[in-house]
Amino acid sequence: MASRSFVNKSIRGFGSIVVFGVLFLWHALKFIAFHSSAARTPLHRPTDDSKLNTGILNYRTGCLDDGTDPYGWY
Repeated sequence: MASRSFVNKSIRGFGSIVVFGVLFLWHALKFIAFHSSAARTPLHRPTDDSKLNTGILNYRTGCLDDGTDPYGWY
């Protein structure tokens, strides 16, 4: 009878450790994903804000284009 109790306690203890490990990993990955997404910067940063205030929306860059983009606006 004592060995059966020991096995049951061992299985429950192992299950608790597995659940704790899974929850810890889940929260650690959520923490890393949150902080890495907050650190992203935009791909295209204009160098001078006053340089380009008019033009047509360039769908490639997402900025206004005055026609001087060498790759066109499409």
